[in-house]
This record gives sequence, structure tokens and C-alpha cells, in this order.
Amino acid sequence: MTRRSSIFSFDTLRLGRSPRVGVLASCVMAFGMLAGAEWVVRAWAAGDTSGRARSVVTLIHGYEQQLAESSPPVWAIGNSTLANGLDAAVFEELTGRRVIKLAHGSATLGASVTMLGHYLEMLPVDQPKPGLLLVFVSKDDLNPNGTRAVASGRYRDFAGSSPLEPSRWMMLRYDRAAVQEAAVQALDSAYSAVRGQQAADRVTRHGDRSHEMFDGVLPNGAAKEAGLLTDWEIDLAAFDALKELSAQHGIERVAVVLLPVTEALVAYHDQHLAELPWAEVRGEVAAICGARGLACLDLGAVSDRNGLFFDACHTNRWGQAVVSRLVGEYVQDGLPSVEPLTGAAFAAWADRLHGGEPAQLKPRRVVRAE
Repeated sequence: MTRRSSIFSFDTLRLGRSPRVGVLASCVMAFGMLAGAEWVVRAWAAGDTSGRARSVVTLIHGYEQQLAESSPPVWAIGNSTLANGLDAAVFEELTGRRVIKLAHGSATLGASVTMLGHYLEMLPVDQPKPGLLLVFVSKDDLNPNGTRAVASGRYRDFAGSSPLEPSRWMMLRYDRAAVQEAAVQALDSAYSAVRGQQAADRVTRHGDRSHEMFDGVLPNGAAKEAGLLTDWEIDLAAFDALKELSAQHGIERVAVVLLPVTEALVAYHDQHLAELPWAEVRGEVAAICGARGLACLDLGAVSDRNGLFFDACHTNRWGQAVVSRLVGEYVQDGLPSVEPLTGAAFAAWADRLHGGEPAQLKPRRVVRAE
């Protein structure tokens, strides 16, 4: 009888002589690599080579100093969408009230509430608490998970209790992220080289972009958005914390301002989160605010006017003028109950304020990511 090939032999299903030794060795090696990487990162962070941690700490200390010297009656807190979404001069002209913009880059709603608690706690006793608090949020700020939540960890580090200085925590977090990004880029390049492809370009822009206009294409084939959508849900705990903080510090009026977004961004969201489309999210945010006694200004219009944004979620100076006007009039009218802003109404306001100029403010073809 002919002997079968070894591929049919039960010998091929047997583990090695010492599988436990192999597993243990792999675990030890993995732990050693992790410990070595952490040692490198901590040594690197000692000098804050990137300077990013120092810049964030400087930003926060600057806010602390402003509030210690003079606490305005209106506080606006959020992230870069607040920084690019509200013109303080326009707001103050419309309302006659001073406002401070507490903008923390890449902060989720939860992180913004965490930093709000920090500023309220450190406020000198002779400084009054704000009479009005405006909390600015864009679509993905609502998600307590995903890449934005990871980035927001720097603010929890800063406001939390730790034996290390806040800046030290931030240095570690930033440099861990830098090492991870470098590793991902190296693996991506290697994988692409094996497949005979060119690695995806990663372009980071800095500086003032308020004069730029969104081209309708999500960055890096929507890879960034994919990370932002990880385990996407509305952070109910952040709304609860906002309510509790406001009551604890005697803030009389609190309004959540939901900011407008581009059609390309919402198309991607709805495509990958069909069970929770953006239109439904807007309704849920209003209901969540109402149940907690918080006002809600829903400016979360889906806009086809790419000329009012410099990327998928940040308004440029033309879009900022519209948002500032709407927020200012809302506050001036006493936070009334208003209908959610539509894309058509957002466009009409832009035409009214800018007279249809520049020409790029007119609707343009939107390129959706696959």
C-alpha cells in the first residue's frame, strides 16, 4: 500500500515539543520590546523634543492667566472648530458682552468638560463665574472613542491628579504617539514596497488656513475619518458632567452649539454608520440637552458650500462670519428655542453676508470618498 503524503499525516497537526516554552519566549520578547520602546520614549520626552507638550501647557496657562485677571461674563469652550467657528469681535459687537474662547485642539466634548472643570476650580474667589457658557461641538467631538478621544487624553492628563507634572504627562503621550506614527509609516512603506505600490502621502498643514477652501475630498482616502468613527456613539456621560458642573458652580445658562459640517463628511458618516445617521444624531443631541436643562443651538447643517470651510469640518473666515452672526443673535435673543439650521439657510446667510463673493462660495461638486 502506498504511503500517503505527509500533508495527510496527523504529525502535521502536532504542536512542537515545547509549545509552552515558545509561547513564554514570545511573551518575554514582546514585553522586552514594549519596555524598551517605553524607555526610549521616556528618555526622548525628557527634553520635549517636539515642543508640542510645551505649547499646549503654555496655551492652558495663558487661559488661566486671562481668567485670573478678568473673568468675562461669557465663556466659550471647545476645540479648533470653536477657534475657527466664532469671531469674538463679531459676537461682542452683537451682544455687548465680553467672551473668552477656550479652544483646545482635538478635544472631544468630554475633554472640553474636563478642562472646564479645571478652569472653574482654579478661578480666584474674587472672580465671578460665567453667567453664560457656550459649549461648541462638531460631529466627531461627540464620540468618546476613536482617535480624537485618544488625542484628548492629554487634557485628562493635565487636569487629573498625578505625581508627574502635567507637562511631563503630555510629553510622554505626544512622544508615544510619535513613535507609533513612525512605526505605522515604516510598516506602511514596507508593505507598499512589497506590493509594488507607493505609500500614501501624509500631509500635515500648519498655520492660519482661514483663507483656504475645502476641495470636497476627505484626507488620505478617509483614513482619518475611519479612525474618528471607531465605536462611534454620543457621550452621554459628558452631558451629565456638564450639567453637574454648571449646577455646582452656579452657571445660570448653558448652551450646546452644534456646528455645521460639509456634505462630504456627513456622506461618509452615514455610509459607515447607517444605524445612526447624522440627521438622527442632531435630534438626539437636542433631546439629550433638553432632558438635562441645557439649551441647544443646532447649527449642524449639512452644507454643500465647500467655500465656507477650509476642510471637512472647520469653517474658514467666510463660514466663521455666518456662525458668529447666528450665535450672537441667538444669545442676544435670550437662547430661544429655534429650528435646526438647514443647509439652504446656511447658504442664504452666506449670500446675505458676503454678497455671493467670492465665487467659490457657490455650490460645487462634492467628491465623496469610497
